[in-house]
Amino acid sequence: MREAFMNFINIEINQKIATLTLSNPSKLNALSKCLVDELISALKICAEKNVLVVLLKAEANKNNVWSAGHDIYELPEGRRDPLSFFDAIEVLLREFRGTPGQ
Repeated sequence: MREAFMNFINIEINQKIATLTLSNPSKLNALSKCLVDELISALKICAEKNVLVVLLKAEANKNNVWSAGHDIYELPEGRRDPLSFFDAIEVLLREFRGTPGQ
């Protein structure tokens, strides 16, 4: 059963198992701030629904790519560490660490 409409993440919850599917094939599911924000929102929906298992996958694509990694167009210029405490990826990692069952 599809739980919520998002642009880059599809959420399906069946009993206590959630499947979160990355769905931004035009950018090879690069971890942009928008995709990561939706992923965090999806994890919060899972927590609200008391999901016990979260499966993370990507839609099938011709390139066989799960994710291209951090969206390089969002990296800062210069020599600053691109993954500051408030960077979307760091926020996502903290969200995963805070997910029940971790």
